[in-house]
Amino acid sequence: MGHSRAAFERDLAQIQDEVVRMGGMVDDAVRRSAEALTYRDVGLAQQIVSDDQKVNDLRYAIEEASLQVIATQQPVAIDLRRIIGAMHMVGELERMADHAEGIARIVIRTAHEPLMLLPADLPRMVTVAREMLQSALHAFATRDVDAARAVVSRDDEMDCLHGQ
Repeated sequence: MGHSRAAFERDLAQIQDEVVRMGGMVDDAVRRSAEALTYRDVGLAQQIVSDDQKVNDLRYAIEEASLQVIATQQPVAIDLRRIIGAMHMVGELERMADHAEGIARIVIRTAHEPLMLLPADLPRMVTVAREMLQSALHAFATRDVDAARAVVSRDDEMDCLHGQ
């Protein structure tokens, strides 16, 4: 027989907390990769590359915990959607961390080349991306559908900045 409902809720809360923690790690990686790129900080870039494995490991731990809950508790409806949503989010978060790592690798690879001119809108793009990430994590943690829709509505703003 499975866990009690209280234990099940604790498992769900722990998964949610770990997703939010992973999101914080990714937010930090994005911030630090922009800083490393802006200031050509090779040491910081190397740390970002090194720290990427922690994000990867957390992703797999969250996915494993999620699958364990699905296998042992057989959640339905909203609970299953929460778990599947968490699993989807950690894949996307890990992909974002990979992009931050890619930027860090560019910093390392180009450290001895002449300075490149960075796009003027880069700081704004970083700010918008981080705000969107933080808002998405908050919407997930609070299950606020309107807040999630607000994050989606900012996608056009990011697309415009990217186009420039």
